[in-house]
Amino acid sequence: MLSDESVSVKDISVAIGFTDQMYFSKVFKKIKGVTPTEYRKSCTKVYRLP
Repeated sequence: MLSDESVSVKDISVAIGFTDQMYFSKVFKKIKGVTPTEYRKSCTKVYRLP
């Protein structure tokens, strides 16, 4: 879901059952080591060949 930038992190957190986006972000960071926004950026990064 995070790879789809048209959906906000808040909407994703509500869709998966969190009522508080900040708590979702805290739990996500504890598990993945990065915030949802940082994770999203890493998923959508475009790699260019030299």
